[in-house]
Amino acid sequence: LTYGFSYKHDVSDFSAAPYFSTSQVLPSGPVLGNLRPPGQRQFTQDFFGLTINGKPTSSGKIHITTRFGYFTSDLDGATNNGASYDLRISHNLTEKFTHELSLGNNTSASVTGGSIKTESIAYSIAYALSEKILLNFNAAKSKSTTGNTQIDALNLSAGASWEYNKYLRFGAVVDTLDSKVKNTPSSNFKANSLKLSSTFRY
Repeated sequence: LTYGFSYKHDVSDFSAAPYFSTSQVLPSGPVLGNLRPPGQRQFTQDFFGLTINGKPTSSGKIHITTRFGYFTSDLDGATNNGASYDLRISHNLTEKFTHELSLGNNTSASVTGGSIKTESIAYSIAYALSEKILLNFNAAKSKSTTGNTQIDALNLSAGASWEYNKYLRFGAVVDTLDSKVKNTPSSNFKANSLKLSSTFRY
């Protein structure tokens, strides 16, 4: 196992750059400063934590990757803090069968110009049907909160990949997403998709 400390500093600006180089013209003359025009928003976050990575058993069948700690954030003067973590545990049950469990609790910048807190849990399975065919299944559930809005989502997907030769691989994934907005049923939606892919390498 490998242990370590982690520090991360994020700055997200939700306006046209450069937010840090604006100018103000006063009767006494121009004054340069760091003032941001109205409507510009900035999200900053600091994370302090511990990381663990490696195989905790002598068999080597279990692999863990963790990051857990404490964060502080600021959104134009509105502060927030709390626990933040990512935990991923994979297990090679047999040579052909692997499954993985992951948990997460994070706060990040939102595309709408605020902050969003996300709690998630996911479970995935991969099975090697043969040396060239791999089957996989994934189930993920998440709860995202931004402001007074809470979104609960359930995502299920199943797929297969086929290695035609060492240069060419084909894949297919069937995916379904069920998203529900708390207290706003009109914003609920379901989406189904089929994705086909081909990968060429040399």
